[in-house]
Amino acid sequence: MDSVDLEESTLWLRKSMLTPQEEAKLINLQDRNLQWMSSKKNHKKCGKYLDVEHLASKCDRLLHTDYVRRHNEVARRIHRTLAKELGVKNIKKVERYKIDDRKFTKNGWISYDMSIHTEKKVQFNRPDIIVADTQKQHHHS
Repeated sequence: MDSVDLEESTLWLRKSMLTPQEEAKLINLQDRNLQWMSSKKNHKKCGKYLDVEHLASKCDRLLHTDYVRRHNEVARRIHRTLAKELGVKNIKKVERYKIDDRKFTKNGWISYDMSIHTEKKVQFNRPDIIVADTQKQHHHS
C-alpha cells in the first residue's frame, strides 16, 4: 500500500458533489470489486475471463441490459443539465427527471433519441441528444 496516495484516493469523497446515496453506492461498488477480483476467474454470465475491462464494456451478455441502462442513465443526467441551461422550467431532481422526446423553450429546443431527416442517407442519424440554442445560434449533437 506504499504506492497508494490516500490523500488523492479519497479526494472524490471530500470534494465531490455526490449525494450520500451516490457515495454509498460507489463505496459498495469498490468493496464488491475488490471481492470479485480476488476470488473469481471467469464471469458467471458468459464464462469469459473476468476483469474490470470485461465488465465495463466487453461482455456480450451485458450489452442489451446493463450497458444500455448505464448509457441511458448518463444520457438522462446530461439531458437534464442541458435542458436546465436552455431554460426548461420545472426541472425535477435528477433521480426523478424524465426525458421527453423534445422540449421547447424561448431559447431553443432539446431533443432525445430522435432521427434527423437529411437529404442524403446517413447511416447513424439518431443522436442521443440534440440542442438547438436559438439565442446563440448554436446546434449541437
